[in-house]
Amino acid sequence: MKAFRAAAFSFVLLSLRANVAAASGHVPSELASGSTIAAVAAAGVVLPSETGMLFDRKAFFVVGWSWQVPITPSFRHRIVGGLNWVPASDQHRWGGRAGYRFAARDFIAGAGIAFDHAGTTWSPEAGVRFPPHRHEDELFDPSLHVILRADVALELNRLRGMTMLVGWTFF
Repeated sequence: MKAFRAAAFSFVLLSLRANVAAASGHVPSELASGSTIAAVAAAGVVLPSETGMLFDRKAFFVVGWSWQVPITPSFRHRIVGGLNWVPASDQHRWGGRAGYRFAARDFIAGAGIAFDHAGTTWSPEAGVRFPPHRHEDELFDPSLHVILRADVALELNRLRGMTMLVGWTFF
């Protein structure tokens, strides 16, 4: 487990050092092939897209898979679904989330319903993308993000926990 945490931490640190590359305006034909697109899509589904910490009386390491489906041509409005795995917690071992996300340039905001063994909660979120979104005319704009998510009791009378995630997205 320590090796996995070290690898995840190294990946995040190396990703932060990445520079934005200048594009020539066309995609080489081998990158646009069906097999390359299928491989990238499979990696996007299988590989974890987020990692971070869940804070609920104690701090727990969390790994997450989050998938977004744009519902407008601008990709700003998205339906989001996801799974979280918290290996060191029996109460939050596996959980899920479904909701809505709005992305405007560098900022992310959304709300949803989250569930795990501890119960069902409202799940508002706010975050920021980096490096900043720079390609106004391109929908495919991969970036990293930091999201802060709350778990609020359905009765809106208490905060059950908070999750801070660092992740990646294709758009």
